[in-house]
Parts: sequence; C-alpha cells; structure tokens
Amino acid sequence: PSHTQGDLAGRQRGWEHSPAPVTLTSTLTTMTDNSGGCGEGEKKSGLPLPPSQEDLQQGLSASPTTHSMANTDNSPTDKLKLSPPPSYKAVVYSASRDDDERETWGKKIEFLLAVVGFAVDLGNVWRFPYVCYANGGGAFLIPYFTMLIFGGLPLFYMELCLGQFHRCGCISLWKKICPMLKGVGYAICVIDIYVGMFYNTVIGWAVYYFISSIVSAGQYVQGTTENLPWTSCGNEWNDETTCTVLKEVNGRNKTFFNISSPAEEYFQRGVLEIHKSDGLTRLGSIKPSLALSCMAVFVLVYFALWKGVKSTGKVVWVTAIAPYIVLFCLLIRGITLDGASDGIWYYLTPQWEKLFTMQVWIAAATQIFF
Repeated sequence: PSHTQGDLAGRQRGWEHSPAPVTLTSTLTTMTDNSGGCGEGEKKSGLPLPPSQEDLQQGLSASPTTHSMANTDNSPTDKLKLSPPPSYKAVVYSASRDDDERETWGKKIEFLLAVVGFAVDLGNVWRFPYVCYANGGGAFLIPYFTMLIFGGLPLFYMELCLGQFHRCGCISLWKKICPMLKGVGYAICVIDIYVGMFYNTVIGWAVYYFISSIVSAGQYVQGTTENLPWTSCGNEWNDETTCTVLKEVNGRNKTFFNISSPAEEYFQRGVLEIHKSDGLTRLGSIKPSLALSCMAVFVLVYFALWKGVKSTGKVVWVTAIAPYIVLFCLLIRGITLDGASDGIWYYLTPQWEKLFTMQVWIAAATQIFF
C-alpha cells in the first residue's frame, strides 16, 4: 500500500506512542535594547509575537489533521503515530513603555500659558511697532502674515511635535533624528545664551525703571518731587541746551534742530551714561545700580526654572498673563490721548510700493523668527 511521507518518516524513526495535540507556544521575553528611543537601556514589558510562517508550516506538516487528510488508503500503517514537534519560542520587542522619569506639566493650562507667553514678548511691545512703521505701515501686515502662515506656524507646530514625541533636549533630539545634525542642537544652545544675555539685559533696564518709579512715588508722597525722572528737564543728567519737553517741541523736526526729549536723555545719559564714554574701546566702569538690576533678573530666572516644569508652571501664570494686561492698559492709554486717531491713521497708512522691495519681506521674516 502507498504511504504518505509522514508515515514513512514515522516508521523510520520508530514513533509508536500515542498522538498528542500539537501546540505552538510562545514565551514572553523582554528586550533591553531600545535604540532610537529616549529610554535607552531600560527593560520593557512586551507582548508575544505570533509564530512565524516557517513555524506554522512545520507544525501543520506534523499535525494529525494533515496526516489524516493526506492518507486515503486506510492501510494498517495509518495507525502509526507521530510525536508532537518541539515547542517554539518567540523573541518579541516591547509593545509597551514604562512611564518616563522626566517631569511633566502639572496641568494642561500651564503648558498652554507657557506657549502663549512665548507669543508676546519684547519683540511685540518694542520691536514690531518700529519695524511696521519703517517698512510700509499697514502694507507691512501683508508680508508679515504671509511669513506667519507659511513659516512661523508650521515650524512652531513641528517644534511642539518633536518635543512631545522625543521628550528630550535640543541636543539629544537632533542626535536621535540624525547624528550628523547634532550640531544644530549645539547651535541652538549657543543662540539661547546670546538671546538670554540680550533679553535679561533689557529686562534689567525695565527693573531699573520700575525701581526708579517706586522711588519717585515715595518722593511724591513726601512732597520732594512732582514728576517722574524721565518726564522733565533740569535734572543732573540732562543737557540744558538740547533737552526739550514735548509740549515745547511745536513741530520742530529733530533732523534740523538739535533737540532731545527728557525720556531719551534719561535713558542715554541717566541710565546708560553714554556721555561718559569715549567709545566702545573705553566703556568706563560698571554702574552698580544697573549691575544689581541685571543680577536680580538672572536670579529670578534661576528660581523660575530650578525645579523644572513644576516651578515654571507656577511662574507662567504671571509671566504669560501680565504682558496682555500691560498691553491692554497701554492700548487704552494710547487711544485716549489727544490726536490718537490721526497718529494711528498716519502709522497704518499703507505704502504699497514697498511691497516690491526685498527688504520689507526680509524684515517680516526676521520679525516672525525674532
């Protein structure tokens, strides 16, 4: 009688014991290699993978169902039994990840406030009005919003996605994306150092003005002064030949007349004391009051960040909301001044011819990335 290949193999090997069900088993194992992720070297729990196609083929070739279907001559040799094949083990990759040890925001609103806080800073309060006026007034808004839609928002969204996915610093992030691009991360750190020194210096000036206003308020209560130091002439830092209060300008153009406002002289001669320097080669001694103001800013920044996002999440409630309150107060103050409507109209009058100059588009892109 004819025999199947399984019967012949069983006769040659002498498999005479009773059949047993064939079971493909997989053993759960763990992986300690997590290359490319943020938690490298951590043991992860995983799920077993299904057996491979080769394992299934071998199991089916030795199963009783396949044997009975292949043998159709009902010969005595059909009773020869096959032993079950050995069990199979599968090495699997982790399908789940343990909680990362990196800190997270306490509340979602804290993250949103931190993001909103980056949208309003010195670039909006100080730089944007001048750039808009110098590059076409209302016409400047066209290249500005164009750069915002096609440049600023996509890059902003990409930055948030990369940060949320990798949960790493800028150096580690670019190294994981492409090791050749890790220099981009170092460049970001260097730029942050420059920007930090620049911004903290400007905020130090703001702290100096804040303290000066408090001192002037105390002197006003005592009756020793009636004005803020940057609103009047006749102070020790003023140049009496050039200092002119605003109500005495009477349409005189600074280009043709050697005049300066009390605020300008207070900043240049009272705060920075530029008139005491002979140039960049001889800056003079350090002014203690300005040095203390800058040091106070660095100390505030340190204590705002020293506990990571936990402390930052509490600080953003002030740093993100306060600028909008100040801007709103300045808006109300500005539109209630005499001649405000004329000034706004003159400021926003479009100069369409400037849209055809490359400098305007460069200024718009610079303002977006500032």
